Amino acid sequence: MLKTIILDNEITSASLLECAFDKTDFVELIGKFNLGAKSLDFAKSNPVDMAFINVEAPKIDIEFLKQLKEFLPNIIIVVTSKDCNVSKDAMKIGADYFMPMPYSIDDALMVLDKMRVLAARLDKKVSIRTFGFFDIFVNGKPIHFSSSKSKELLAYLVDRNGGIVTSRDGFSTIWEDKPYDHNIAGMYRRALSVLKKTLKDAGADEILLATPNGYAINRNCVDCDYFKFLDGNKDVIANWNGEYLTNYSWGEYTLSVLLDRR
Repeated sequence: MLKTIILDNEITSASLLECAFDKTDFVELIGKFNLGAKSLDFAKSNPVDMAFINVEAPKIDIEFLKQLKEFLPNIIIVVTSKDCNVSKDAMKIGADYFMPMPYSIDDALMVLDKMRVLAARLDKKVSIRTFGFFDIFVNGKPIHFSSSKSKELLAYLVDRNGGIVTSRDGFSTIWEDKPYDHNIAGMYRRALSVLKKTLKDAGADEILLATPNGYAINRNCVDCDYFKFLDGNKDVIANWNGEYLTNYSWGEYTLSVLLDRR
């Protein structure tokens, strides 16, 4: 069960969330608050797995989200607001999802299902190594790829740091010696298909995000040395050996950027 709190001063939206929680068998509501300070005190003395936070409620802002995330780094945060612009800042400090208001019970149930899957993935630790040779691990065990191109595609998705990779972009990078056309683009589709199956079989398919324009890596679902470096982790930066994706020539550009930032 995901022990969950609601931070919302609007009775209607808070009640709607409660109704959605009652329709699941994996969410336990353990607290309702309309002030950020009270909820933070509660979180300091009670186990909290997930929080639905209306950032328009009194004394709840981005700074409050930072404090909550610093105290509970593994908490799942769903931000709600009528202002869609707050989602960018919220995601920067580690919020996992933004749900625009007003929302329906069906909207809330959809988000809850996503958070259920995310919680399962957080319990099953997925780590990615880019400094040196590229590898991905689930609970410390490496994932085996039947296709080297599928593994390379995953490496490129990681290299893009959460950016969307289109089929043309991915193909041009991994098959850099071949011109892109629709007749041979099937090679990319096959590599992508194998990648998705490999991740699904390993129980790590949630690290891959599908969009209308392509695919991206979900940074929130993985522990990755490259991401930590970009986020300014001093230990990772200090211990970096100066190597990056050494098995892929296209990684040299990012390597030069990392060397300049060190």
